[in-house]
Amino acid sequence: MSKFQVVDKESDETKARRKFNREFSKARFRGTSNSDFSKTDVKFKESCEKAGVEATPRQASKYRQKCGAAYNNRNNKVGENNE
Repeated sequence: MSKFQVVDKESDETKARRKFNREFSKARFRGTSNSDFSKTDVKFKESCEKAGVEATPRQASKYRQKCGAAYNNRNNKVGENNE
C-alpha cells in the first residue's frame, strides 16, 4: 500500500444507507411549496403548536432550513420552553 492510497473504511451497507437517506431527504421536499408544506406536514404543525407560533409559510421555510422557533422546539412538549 502506498502512502497516497486512501483506505475506505465504510461498508457498502453504510454507503447505501447514506445514499438512500440523502435521496429520500431530497425527494421529500422536492416540488412542495412552503405554503403547501405549512398546510399539510403533520410534524411541522405539531412543532409550531409546541413552540406557540402560527404555522405560516415563512415559519415553514425556516423549519425546512433547520432554524426558527418551530424547528428548535420540535422535540419539546406543548408549553415547554427551550430555556
